[in-house]
Amino acid sequence: MRASRSRLLAAAAVALPVALLAAVGTAFAVDSMVDDGPPVDAELRFSAEDTVPPEGSGATGTFLPHESWERFDGEGSASLADYSGRPLVLNFFASYCVPCAREMPALQSVADELGDRVAVVGMNLVDEEDAARALVERTGVTYDLGRDEDGALAQALGVVNLPTTVFASADHEVVEVHTGALSEAQLRERMTELAAAA
Repeated sequence: MRASRSRLLAAAAVALPVALLAAVGTAFAVDSMVDDGPPVDAELRFSAEDTVPPEGSGATGTFLPHESWERFDGEGSASLADYSGRPLVLNFFASYCVPCAREMPALQSVADELGDRVAVVGMNLVDEEDAARALVERTGVTYDLGRDEDGALAQALGVVNLPTTVFASADHEVVEVHTGALSEAQLRERMTELAAAA
């Protein structure tokens, strides 16, 4: 009886630190994903029938697709063709993407500076509409917004992670597809270059 009690106490003494270490490790992992992790916060998963170019790299040098999408404000449908003749910045976001929320006000700030010289469209991707609207309200963005509900536009551009920003020239040739959040300075540099080249 005394031996089995000793074995139980010894097992508990070993198990407790192991469980504690596991819990602390999990807490650090979650914390780093939310606060200090890489800029990519969300990953899209398409079905086996879908063909997705890797991380948008295949889209550079191609032209933006002009299929229609639903306006975020409920005012019907629109198309990227509506922005023909102007450089275009297309930013894919979702409500569950922490870096997206951090990036959106920076994008708004640069869009305000450049005015009509560069068109900016935020494209909400595979998201709950109420959650997406709450994010837009919270970030205060006013540039044009759309919903890529079935992910067709994202798929055509090879978008796999969020946020992803597509930079296109005035004739809508894709110049760059950037995966991950960009700072205000990085956005200003890229968008100013687009405006100057138009």
